[in-house]
Amino acid sequence: MNRLLPLALALLALGCGGDAACELPAQWSTARPGDGSTCQVNLFGATEHAAYCGGTPGNWSCACGPAAENPTTFVSPDLCELDGEDRVCQAIARCGW
Repeated sequence: MNRLLPLALALLALGCGGDAACELPAQWSTARPGDGSTCQVNLFGATEHAAYCGGTPGNWSCACGPAAENPTTFVSPDLCELDGEDRVCQAIARCGW
């Protein structure tokens, strides 16, 4: 039993290593136009969510929904540079979905 404790702690530390891994919803999408000045995350399901970001690398201003809904906002240094899965995970974490 004492030998399993360090292994369990190591696995827990790896699982919480700070990468953007999360439980992805069954249906999601991301988009970033050719000029790279904006990006978007969409989650589809019983409730639908979207995050919209605009800016430049290192300084993305993001909103957790349409402006008409007075959404939560946040600034991310890298959201639009991330690959799709990591982009979705960061939006989920930052928007509290």
